[in-house]
Amino acid sequence: MDKLMKRIKEAQQKKEAISLAFVGNIVDLWEKFADEQIKVDLGSDQTSLHNPWAGGYYPAGLTLKSQINDGSRPKGIQRACTSIATAASSSY
Repeated sequence: MDKLMKRIKEAQQKKEAISLAFVGNIVDLWEKFADEQIKVDLGSDQTSLHNPWAGGYYPAGLTLKSQINDGSRPKGIQRACTSIATAASSSY
């Protein structure tokens, strides 16, 4: 996330219009913006709010991986989540 903050600050100094993607918890990102005093002109969240098992929202501090491994959901969903997490982590 530090690399992302550095890039954003650089773009702001250069008055450069950019579009960046962040894979992670959006709450962590907005908190980091506040900590770094970074003003965001436009933000868009493409997360699947309605489907947390497929990478949607989790409380701050939790990750998709931690939710997959908690064993609290049915085996079929557990396998699907594991597949999604594997695909997502291999893409980045």
